[in-house]
Amino acid sequence: CTATGIGTSTLAIIMYNILTSKIDKLTYAIDEAGFSIVQTYASTHK
Repeated sequence: CTATGIGTSTLAIIMYNILTSKIDKLTYAIDEAGFSIVQTYASTHK
């Protein structure tokens, strides 16, 4: 019973870390794309 709880919590922590890492990468990519769009717009509309 205790082993099941420990195993489940370990799996939950691992999955949480994987998901958080993917979200961080996605957020960074979106931020970079936004910055690129702003830079392109600024350079073409002077």
